[in-house]
Amino acid sequence: MNLTVHHESKVVEVMLSERNLLALLSKLSRKDSHHSLARHCEQENGSAWTLRVKVEEDAQHYGEREPGGLHPTDEAYVQEIQSLKGAA
Repeated sequence: MNLTVHHESKVVEVMLSERNLLALLSKLSRKDSHHSLARHCEQENGSAWTLRVKVEEDAQHYGEREPGGLHPTDEAYVQEIQSLKGAA
């Protein structure tokens, strides 16, 4: 997991490897997990902080509202993965 801070555009970019992303999906399905990945970061000025990326189940995240739209290809992939998860 890498973090890049773009001060000029006020954007923080988190880069996850495919392995990290799959690990988060695995953690979501485990009851003994904190459902997160963390990385300790130190800046050149000596300040330090921790970046934590968390995941939660759709029902918990969206509650009663509908999730936002995805590109049709991405939506089909998500539906396929969710159907495999339900079959397990």
